Parts: sequence; C-alpha cells; structure tokens
Amino acid sequence: MLLMKSILIFFFFQYFLFFNLSAQETAKLPPAYQQVLDHHNKIRKLVRVPPLQYSASLSAYAQQWAEHLASRGSRIYHSDCMHPDGRSLGENIFWGSSSDAYSPLDASGSWYEEKQQYRFGPISNVSDGTGHYTQMVWKDTREMGLGVAYTKKGGIIVVASYYPAGNVIGQLPY
Repeated sequence: MLLMKSILIFFFFQYFLFFNLSAQETAKLPPAYQQVLDHHNKIRKLVRVPPLQYSASLSAYAQQWAEHLASRGSRIYHSDCMHPDGRSLGENIFWGSSSDAYSPLDASGSWYEEKQQYRFGPISNVSDGTGHYTQMVWKDTREMGLGVAYTKKGGIIVVASYYPAGNVIGQLPY
C-alpha cells in the first residue's frame, strides 16, 4: 500500500510539474513570438490538426540559426535541420528587407499565403512553392520554436523550427 501511495504521489508531482512548467514557458513568450504561435494554431485549426506547443529548445536552435544568417547579410539558406539532441527538424525561413516594414507575424503570414497555390495531395519531390505552408499545418508536427535576428543593414530574419519535421514525400500534410 505504501508503494502504491508513493507511485501515485510521484505521478501527481510529475503531472503538476509538467503542466506548471508548460504554462510558465508559454507565459514567458515575447509578444511577437506568441502572435506567430497563435497565427500558426489558427491556421492549423482551419484544417483540423492539433495546435502546436512552444518549445524553448527549438527556439534556441532557431535563434542561433537566425543570428548566423543575419551575420551573413541577406543570403538565406536552410540549416542542417538537426537538433543537437539528434532530432530531425522542419524549418521555415523568412527575410525582410527592413525590420521597420516586416515583423515575425509577417513571416508567418507570408508562409500562409502559399496556401493559394497548394492543391491538396501527397507531398512530392517537385517543389510547388507551398512547402512553408504545408510545414505550418503538418498534422504530425507538435512543437515549434522561433528565432528572430536583424542584419547590419536593418533587415529581419525569422526562422521557425518544427518537430517532428513535416513535408514527408508521399504523405498528406493533413
């Protein structure tokens, strides 16, 4: 009986700790990050897939990559999309010529605009210009992180990292 009580107390503590930390992590989000997460989840709701959770770990990865790209100017390219813990990640990148004219929410909006070209069907190896959108709504993706950096010339770079990665060839996004 004592063992059973100990197990129940352990699981209750783990449950409380998990949900308490999750709420604290979300509460610490900068407003711009919260706007992007909310925008993603609004879009995901339209196609009936579960909402994304914010990940501090993925944000750290995205931030590091955004800073790397910003240090190189306006040339953007994908990272190796491998988290330091070995997980394969999805990634969306946005560059805006002026941080006065563009925000992280504009990045999310530009990725969503690709929906206009998307014709529902399995992902193929032929780029149809909709990969940012399909990553946003990928049904199996559960976590998202965001990084924002500024170039020396005043541009903005926004990197979103996703886990698990989407855009799996032969699969439907939702």
